[in-house]
This record gives sequence, C-alpha cells and structure tokens, in this order.
Amino acid sequence: MQISLAAAQISRMIECMKNPAQTVIEICGGVQATAEMANRHACNVRRWRDPKGDGLIPSDRAMVLLQAAKERGIELRPEHFFYADE
Repeated sequence: MQISLAAAQISRMIECMKNPAQTVIEICGGVQATAEMANRHACNVRRWRDPKGDGLIPSDRAMVLLQAAKERGIELRPEHFFYADE
C-alpha cells in the first residue's frame, strides 16, 4: 500500500513539473499536431515549452488551439493553459 502511495505522489510531482505548454502539446498529440492546429511552425511550438521561457502558450494561439481541439474531439480545456494551483 505504501508503495502505491509513493508512486502516486511521484506521478503527481512529475505532472506538476510539466509546464502548461508541455501539457497542451501532449494533449494535442505532439509538437507537429499542435503546430498544425495552431497554424504555427513546429519550431515556434517547441519554444513554448522551453524551460528557459515561462512555459505558457500565447493567448491568441490558446484560443485557436481550443477551437481546433473542439473540432477534432480532443479534450483540451482552458485550465490546461495555466500552472496548477498548489
């Protein structure tokens, strides 16, 4: 039981370490898929998740991504674009 709890805690810590851009990119199906959905080049999308940056997706692209995800049946929500409150 204790091992399961530790594994769950580690999993939660890893999730918290991801920046919002990385989370959105994973939900959308990767860098290339996200780039296509956002009408941006893949190198721009890679920059969004760069640890040297803030890990946030530009708001104008967030709106485009939300709409594209909805059209594709991808469960992307506004809260995915922000850091989780701890």
